[in-house]
Amino acid sequence: MEMLREELRSMAHQAAREALEEITRGVVTPPPTADEVRSQPLNFPVDDVGPWPPDLSLRREDMYDVDGR
Repeated sequence: MEMLREELRSMAHQAAREALEEITRGVVTPPPTADEVRSQPLNFPVDDVGPWPPDLSLRREDMYDVDGR
């Protein structure tokens, strides 16, 4: 009787361990390695608004008043 109890307990532990492994396999992913991080290109969003006007001046003197503030 004691042997049957231990066998059932062992089977329950094994089933719980397998279920936990199955659950965590879909949820927990290992962190990327340094090589994987370096090899991924940066993917920034790009807004294309067309060419700048030819007469657009970005000089400080043109953007601010005479005092330069």
